[in-house]
Amino acid sequence: MEQFAYNFSNGSKLSNAQALDIQECKQSKNIDKSNLSKSIRFALKESSTNKLSTYEIKSLQAELESVIRMRLYIEDFKTTHNSKDVDKYMSNLIDLVINILQEETKENNSTLIEVYYDYFKYILSIVDDFFNTKDANNTKHHIKKMNKIVENGLDSIQERYENALCTFLEKLDIN
Repeated sequence: MEQFAYNFSNGSKLSNAQALDIQECKQSKNIDKSNLSKSIRFALKESSTNKLSTYEIKSLQAELESVIRMRLYIEDFKTTHNSKDVDKYMSNLIDLVINILQEETKENNSTLIEVYYDYFKYILSIVDDFFNTKDANNTKHHIKKMNKIVENGLDSIQERYENALCTFLEKLDIN
């Protein structure tokens, strides 16, 4: 089996570079791995910090503002959703999903939005499947039961994330 080595000059392949036979590649000396390890540790230690930058702090504060807006969307959904008509309920739920997922922008790449995205993929399929396959006579009762499951999940996610973020910011003593 033939092996060839190319000139990758800092990771980029040079066009028209001629491949060398592997036997033609000469290693000038053995690499001293103990010195390599020391130099890597030194480089990492020199570039690490023990506090957040101003940009990182502002980013966390913007994250908290976004998290609070998401909580308001959820509270609005809880007070305005329709529990009598399945189609209206689903429409209200989809509006909530859209409002929360639209919080993501280039400036705000929220981890909470990713959590909600996964939650919505899961819960929307359950809710949709339930109402489309269940021949329910008392839809108001079923909507209330299903909504309780949805709201409990939303509240749990929101509360845990918001509390953790607030606690972290309080520890930084900047909030």
